[in-house]
Amino acid sequence: MTLLERKERKSYSEEEHLKQINQFVKIENFINEKLLFSKIFDIDNPDHYVWKLGAMGKLIKNNLIASWKNTTVLSLNNIYGMDKITNTDVLDKFSELFRSKKMEIPFGINRISNVNVEQFESAEFTFHSGDSNHINMDYFVVPSTSEAMLKTWNDFVIDFFYKIGFNDENIVTEFQNIVDHPSTDDYFFDRYITKFKFPFGEETVFTISDRIDFYFENSERSFSEEEINSLRIKDTLRNEKLLPHMLSINIDVDKLILALIFNGYRELQVRNAIIPTVIFSPQIAPVKCCVFPLSSVDRNVRMRSEKIHTDLNNEFKTLLDEKGTLEIRSMKYKEIGVPYFVTVDPELL
Repeated sequence: MTLLERKERKSYSEEEHLKQINQFVKIENFINEKLLFSKIFDIDNPDHYVWKLGAMGKLIKNNLIASWKNTTVLSLNNIYGMDKITNTDVLDKFSELFRSKKMEIPFGINRISNVNVEQFESAEFTFHSGDSNHINMDYFVVPSTSEAMLKTWNDFVIDFFYKIGFNDENIVTEFQNIVDHPSTDDYFFDRYITKFKFPFGEETVFTISDRIDFYFENSERSFSEEEINSLRIKDTLRNEKLLPHMLSINIDVDKLILALIFNGYRELQVRNAIIPTVIFSPQIAPVKCCVFPLSSVDRNVRMRSEKIHTDLNNEFKTLLDEKGTLEIRSMKYKEIGVPYFVTVDPELL
């Protein structure tokens, strides 16, 4: 490589990097302005800040967790949901459900946990240095089926991601085996890791791990030999009684929300202006519907609009706006990903 070629390549790299940073700053300003996330600055170092969920981001979180619950706990008859945010030892809950409640293998335990860790850093910012939520589901299976069930549940979660707006271009999944990661602190036998392609690099948003029977034998809670024997199940394929294998799903909720925002960010040409906007699926949109009366003086229109708004707002987050032209109102709420609009026309009452 000649000196000139080195210089040209370096210049091109810097130009691309600058373009990437400028695009990132535009998205950053947009999500801060729309209250999707908010910046928390360090008093001693104003150039350093962390991201926290904003008011709109918290609505997305609630919708995301509810959508996952609808897809699993409420739709499948073998998933037990723990409503409170908890880090309770899942093996205690498994033992209770299996021995006292007589739940049959396979079944899962779904919960939301708090994780007080710094998620990741980029050259531009830190995300997120306080408490964040993870969706955790542990699914207990017959040992001889664990390999097939690991792939089935990985496909199930990826399909859920597609339903809430992701596509193949932005996510990548890789398979790992413990042989390739012998020093890991988080034990697994096999696992799939799914990452989202952020502008600043790939970050893990979801993992599913086959932990085999490791945690039964190595739990902080010491099971007696009698308890261990009572938890063994018949594996007909292997023709012996074995401890169940545990598949652990972990979805980083806050990081997934950030990924959804980057995934849905668009810049639309409206007349002579470029309007930043974000597209959300109806399941996770922070505001699902807006009601637009087309007359601010017609009493019947106002009453009908308020009735529609009240009825819909009992089911999901709905706003009523009567100020400005229909185009201005529509664009204002399309910017934050509102999927549905209702107009109340005085001529069509």
